[in-house]
Amino acid sequence: NLTVAYQDFSVVQQGQTLRNEQLFYYAQSTQNIKLPKNVLLEINAGYQGPVAYGLYKISPLWWVDAGVKRSYMKDKVEVALNVTDIFRTRRIIGAANYNGNINEFNQYFGSQSVRLSLRY
Repeated sequence: NLTVAYQDFSVVQQGQTLRNEQLFYYAQSTQNIKLPKNVLLEINAGYQGPVAYGLYKISPLWWVDAGVKRSYMKDKVEVALNVTDIFRTRRIIGAANYNGNINEFNQYFGSQSVRLSLRY
């Protein structure tokens, strides 16, 4: 999956027009691999290029999620282990610097997780 967009933001501040524009691109790939013994491996990877968000410039980021699932008892029971944001890279880093007014942020929203599920 690939998305490309052009972003253009402007605001008038103290009679001066401030503008932030960016060609934005986002790519995501999901792969499902069937392994022996009813094991299914799923890998989801993505990349988000630089983003214009209002007057903020957001840095690129990437991520990898993965999961392993296995069925038992003629597919009546399913056990899955999933890991989200394996490398802890979904960090949002942004900055705006206009007329000496500097605003910066560097946030991680806790999207990293490990889940074990049993379905019957």
